[in-house]
Amino acid sequence: MKIKDSQFELLVSGEQIQTVVEQTSEVVRLLGENVVFVVMANGANWFSQCIFANFPQTVLDIEYALLKSYSGTKRNAINAIELPDIEALRGKIAVILEDFIDSGKTIEYMMDWCLRQAGAKQVLVCPMCIREGVEIEHFNVVNSPLVIEKDKWIVGCGLDYDHWGRNLSDIYYMVK
Repeated sequence: MKIKDSQFELLVSGEQIQTVVEQTSEVVRLLGENVVFVVMANGANWFSQCIFANFPQTVLDIEYALLKSYSGTKRNAINAIELPDIEALRGKIAVILEDFIDSGKTIEYMMDWCLRQAGAKQVLVCPMCIREGVEIEHFNVVNSPLVIEKDKWIVGCGLDYDHWGRNLSDIYYMVK
């Protein structure tokens, strides 16, 4: 598959993604009612909507955060564009839904912000994917994300290549 100027090949099927969605939904179900979800936009929108679809008759407390750390395939400094309402998180368990933990810098920033600035009682993290070698214990990861090899640039299921490909229902990797 060609996206912009690069070729991509299938890495993870939609069925494998659905397994992560179902397992994450079970973890979320066990957390109870004192939870606020922090969706890491734009990427985690796709993943979070798949999870939220498993709770059609449940009222959920959902906040969004928009942090930028990439431009194309280049990593930049973290830029907080939009952060959740502080009052929504105070004294609650913040569950951060993320599409992909790559270096961990964005999640570290968000975890620290939720605890120190917003006064969350606890912060848990549920990523769809995590980069091989990243220690999930460091980030309070409570689900079982897919592990992506260190050298793979991925797209699909919310992940993008220079804003393209978020809508794909499988995950593809860039062929170099």
